[in-house]
Amino acid sequence: MTMKNAAEKDLAGRVALITGGSKGIGKTIALTLARRGADIVICGRGASALETAAEEIRACGSTVHAHPLDATKLEGVRDFFRKVIEPIGRLDILVNNIGGVREVAKFPDLTDDDWYGIFDTNLMTMVRVTREALSYLTKSPYARIINIASVAGKQPGDWNPHYGAVKAAMIHLSKSLSRTLGPEHVRVNAICSSTIKGEGAWKRDVESRMRSGNVSFEEAERVLEAEVRAKAPLGEIGTPADVAELVAFLASNQACFITGTCIEVDGGTVRSIF
Repeated sequence: MTMKNAAEKDLAGRVALITGGSKGIGKTIALTLARRGADIVICGRGASALETAAEEIRACGSTVHAHPLDATKLEGVRDFFRKVIEPIGRLDILVNNIGGVREVAKFPDLTDDDWYGIFDTNLMTMVRVTREALSYLTKSPYARIINIASVAGKQPGDWNPHYGAVKAAMIHLSKSLSRTLGPEHVRVNAICSSTIKGEGAWKRDVESRMRSGNVSFEEAERVLEAEVRAKAPLGEIGTPADVAELVAFLASNQACFITGTCIEVDGGTVRSIF
């Protein structure tokens, strides 16, 4: 084995759980960690998408466990850990990737149900899964919790204030957990990405603009691309691989002294120095 191949398999022997791992950023993260040698557990709501993703992960030579899960249900999360993680017997890497927002809206148009729903889908899924995972992670010498947040949690915009608020809560909780779990050698970090092309949210954003502007999908996508490029000093649009490679780094031994951080993958979009 060459040194290059050895480095590519630096996560061999570790078990990684990626929530929402059947498509988009989650699937790309799962594939990236699998190529680095990790055994993979993915969950999501769609059984068909899970099986498709599992086949791709197996093609990387990794063991994969793919099981449906609605993480908005507490008993569902507990049952998932009893049936899936307990038989495996260990967990080294947890990537909390479940989240997103369905529709673009401004504050006056958001109902209480919109607020409750987005906190349940984004923050409480992270809370439930992390809580169940701790008994395994605290036994691992390689324990990592990596939470997929958003630049919306650091730099508010004119739309979707409920989404920005919940992502800010995820960043805060990540910092809090890094402090309380530090003595047990569990590293906790957040990743804040800007709009990423190729994930499910990208298509939803395009479709929302298509409906509001009464234009074709192609025209709406051109408008969205122009907006995203204009926000980033690099003038580029991120991809799921940009996020996945950072996850792989944070999961590796090279990131042993990194915890409590929130790292932007945004082409320079966030203007704050903090």
